[in-house]
Amino acid sequence: MTIELPDQALGSLQLTIEQARRELAIGLYAGGEISLGRAAQIAGLPRISFQQELGRRHICVNYTAEDAQHDIETVRGKLGK
Repeated sequence: MTIELPDQALGSLQLTIEQARRELAIGLYAGGEISLGRAAQIAGLPRISFQQELGRRHICVNYTAEDAQHDIETVRGKLGK
């Protein structure tokens, strides 16, 4: 997806593409629009790094059943079960 914004819409903000992706992902996640995993993917960050960024911003993690299932599958995969 490509998003075009007029320069005047951003004013004096000097965001890199990476920063803009991270801000978009955080906004969508905080608004309850997407899951933690999807937000991390959009932000281009590992899941734990995205969680740490949320913590720095004092944004609570919405731990869903989907998140729990992902964590269970990850642990099972690492334990070989």
